[in-house]
Amino acid sequence: MIRYLPLEPLGMGTAEVECLTSYICRLADLHGMSRFQFQRHMWDTYEEKRQGHRPWETMNLNGHSNLIANALHVLNDCMGRKDLAGCTLVSVLDVCPTNCVGSVVRFRQWCPICLREDVAQEREPYDRLLWNLEIAERCPIHKIKLLCVCSQCGAQQSLVDPVAKPCRKCGTPRSDCTKGVVRADRPSLGERQVTHFLQYVSSHPQIRFSPHAVQRFATAVGRDIHSHEVSDAIGDVFHRRGKGPRPKFTTLVALAELLECDLVQILLHPEDAAAQARLGFPLPTSFRRAKLRSTHEDLEVCRESLEKIIDSEGPYPALKKFAQEHGVSLQRITRRLPIHVSLLLKKRAWEIRSRREALLGKLAHAKAFAARYKHHLNRRKRSEDLAKRFEIPIHVARRIVVETGARN
Repeated sequence: MIRYLPLEPLGMGTAEVECLTSYICRLADLHGMSRFQFQRHMWDTYEEKRQGHRPWETMNLNGHSNLIANALHVLNDCMGRKDLAGCTLVSVLDVCPTNCVGSVVRFRQWCPICLREDVAQEREPYDRLLWNLEIAERCPIHKIKLLCVCSQCGAQQSLVDPVAKPCRKCGTPRSDCTKGVVRADRPSLGERQVTHFLQYVSSHPQIRFSPHAVQRFATAVGRDIHSHEVSDAIGDVFHRRGKGPRPKFTTLVALAELLECDLVQILLHPEDAAAQARLGFPLPTSFRRAKLRSTHEDLEVCRESLEKIIDSEGPYPALKKFAQEHGVSLQRITRRLPIHVSLLLKKRAWEIRSRREALLGKLAHAKAFAARYKHHLNRRKRSEDLAKRFEIPIHVARRIVVETGARN
């Protein structure tokens, strides 16, 4: 059921598409309410249907998360529309992490010339979705850097206020903030990718990209190797999750720009995008570790070394380290020399137990000493004196001093 007055989102089908926050502010102003009052009215309308769940408990509704998806479901139903998803990044909900880190900013950015053009064209000024992205640094139309503070008083602007509203501190309209405008003729990294992506998403608001698109792209880049090895070669930009790599949106844009691929094509047709990618680094080659081939002479050398170590008074090395030093596999030395291996393990276990008992004794004496002379020096001096006197690690000495002081 349509419960509110109809309102068309601005810039649909272009890179200058309106963000969802701006659309809600204009919709609330159309009904003579503030944004909070309008959202509260929509909560009460859908409280029974949504079983008390409020999908608007977020400051920024322009990113990609489950809360934004629920809010879009409610808003589309109330307005009788199906295209409001094009005002957000919800199309990459299954591709990127749902915390919106690396996607949207937490402060307002705007282009004053764009706002003046809106007024000149007798159109209500609105907030572009491009201005709310972290990767956006300049206006691609007017070639200037986006402003993030008022040019008159230097106050940072809130995302809650409509973009047409003047500064709260000094009352200067945002379209008149031309004092701090800086020319930026050089495009920022990924600007072409972002503008094309926003144009495609706003033209196809119902699309949801596949969660396996990035993994398929990584697999298609190097078919003879595993996809996780390609991810490691790209760098530590991927978030490790139980369902495969989930890169940030900014990472996807930078990756598409550096590999000279189209971001939309990576998400829609990963195999075709991988065929056109231009890698600036060599792919890791698939190899198998050569098996250790020990001879009879190697086993004899191991036998003699084990006999010397067992007859000595220590220290006794770990069996794995001993096998690596002599170039013999752990399974072969265990199978061929079981008696020597058993004696070495017993000797090493006795050595570890003796060192542990000696350390426990040192700790007991150190605790007693720290409790007795706790007022003579400060904590730092007592820790250093304790570590040197009883030959214990300095972090253990610090913990003893702290525990002793708290207990007493």
